[in-house]
Amino acid sequence: GMPRRVYTYETGQGWDIYNIISTVGAFILALGVLLFLINFFYSLRNGEKAQPNPWGADSLEWGTDLPAPPHGFGELPIVHSRSPLWEQASLHEGDEAPRALLRDLSGWPLTWRAALTTSVLEAKPTEIFRVSGPSIWPAVTAVGVIVMFAAEIFTLRSLVFGGLVVMLIGLLGWHWPDTIETTERELEFERKHDIPVYPNGSPMINRWSMWLMILLFAISTALFVFSYFYIRLQHATWPFGGLPLPSLWYPSLATMGSLGAAFAMRQANRRIETNRELGLRFWLLVAFLFGTAAVTCIVLDLRQTPFDHTINAYGSLYYTLSIFAAAIMLGGLAQNLFTQVWAWAGRYTPREHIAVDIGALDWYALLALWAVLGGTVYLSPYFV
Repeated sequence: GMPRRVYTYETGQGWDIYNIISTVGAFILALGVLLFLINFFYSLRNGEKAQPNPWGADSLEWGTDLPAPPHGFGELPIVHSRSPLWEQASLHEGDEAPRALLRDLSGWPLTWRAALTTSVLEAKPTEIFRVSGPSIWPAVTAVGVIVMFAAEIFTLRSLVFGGLVVMLIGLLGWHWPDTIETTERELEFERKHDIPVYPNGSPMINRWSMWLMILLFAISTALFVFSYFYIRLQHATWPFGGLPLPSLWYPSLATMGSLGAAFAMRQANRRIETNRELGLRFWLLVAFLFGTAAVTCIVLDLRQTPFDHTINAYGSLYYTLSIFAAAIMLGGLAQNLFTQVWAWAGRYTPREHIAVDIGALDWYALLALWAVLGGTVYLSPYFV
């Protein structure tokens, strides 16, 4: 901001030296940009062709030919150190088993794009899965987001709604799953290299993603609970302001609903593991009904409380923690509903049912988070 503001001040106010420094710096910056442009166009026309890794760097991004192919490495490298280009004679030396796996993987599969996952610490191959191919849907989603924010600048509410619709359509198309059958070729590859092949997505990555979401929920819960007890310690009586103690009727029913949903998701997961599709559909529906009952009980409790969120800090915390619990349960219900749709379409098998697996994991976590949130809001005033 210095160049465009300081020169407008009168001299003698203490800004002169800073204005000179800023002006000199601006000219140096402009000279640097000019030299860069001259060097760029000169090198583009007359420069020598660079050899691979002209800097003698140590990391993998300099291990390809120049110009670098769009796919990176035709055959995945085997890395034994943090500086492979300095400390390894070759990027394709190692035990015979991983070398054979990577050789075969360099020419297979031919009809979909594959990626390799490894263990966290030792980088041992754990599974091969299909990654998404070219798609128009991310661009559609981006257009919707741009329209939304551009329309909001000019307060065009109807256009904001149109952008939202486009974005939701793009997200739906983006996440709509494609089913690819596991053929004998994949099974043969598995048997040869003793590694699972998943043409419809990675169980490992899905589980890690769910654990990360659970971690975010847990961090949010911890912050809410900390805020609750921080305010609690500022008051001799709790609830303060003459407010009554929480009713335990609806929270007890919500707890039973959460327990039922978690139990039903466990049963659904066990059914598909033994290829019982009817049992899967039944228990998914049961889990949805129990979860809906839990959310409904939280809402009914809020409706019957004799205060609202504006009365004081206790009322605000009461509503905030309860609504947060209901919101994360609604997320679990949405995931359950998505899983139900594909369960009735016959998508899941004992081999590939990761959506059911992470759905069960989600409800286990929701039950634990509800125990913390519900215990804080409804039980702690009786004891703390």
